[in-house]
Amino acid sequence: MSDVNIPLLRKCVEWAEAEAMKPIELCEWNQLDWIADDTEQRMARLRVQEGEFFTRLDRALAIKAPECGTCYCIAGYITHEIVGEKAGAEAGVMFGASRAIVAANALGISKNAAEPLFRADNTIEDVRRIAESIAGEKL
Repeated sequence: MSDVNIPLLRKCVEWAEAEAMKPIELCEWNQLDWIADDTEQRMARLRVQEGEFFTRLDRALAIKAPECGTCYCIAGYITHEIVGEKAGAEAGVMFGASRAIVAANALGISKNAAEPLFRADNTIEDVRRIAESIAGEKL
């Protein structure tokens, strides 16, 4: 896959893995949502999701905001940290385009190809495995 932005994909995986190693209260990787920055909003979402992807880790992420107060999934991280908020707005995030589309475009792949990487139920191991499948190589 020659069009895949391998350096960006690698950076995302390394970021998520580094975050996953931190204590829960400091972890900024949260695959459940694009951006989770308000404890009450996160708790409300978790109450709705309790039957689906709810775990003790999810509750801990919701109750204890990380140091920066914000958590990101892979697509949210790409959009807001790598692509940048200004570039994200220029790419259409502020005008209705989904973060998934912006993040997929930044990775150089289709939204459909990126969808498995962005799934809410991905573990950190899933993130690496899927990213390497997309890259066609070890990251």
